[in-house]
Amino acid sequence: MTSLEPATLAKHAFTVAQKFNLFYHKYRIMSEEDPNRKLFLLSVVQFVRQALIGTLDLMGIEAPKRM
Repeated sequence: MTSLEPATLAKHAFTVAQKFNLFYHKYRIMSEEDPNRKLFLLSVVQFVRQALIGTLDLMGIEAPKRM
């Protein structure tokens, strides 16, 4: 059964943010020497960023410009 509670969306955003935090600490993106791998990692960052911005927007929350 799917829940229609707004808290479900907030929990999803929180889970994505937690998993991204683990990703960010595991992979040293800016110091990555392989340009293709660095581009891939930056693409993941951009994908997650857009997903979180979209999720926050659905909840009526404006994402901060910088964290």
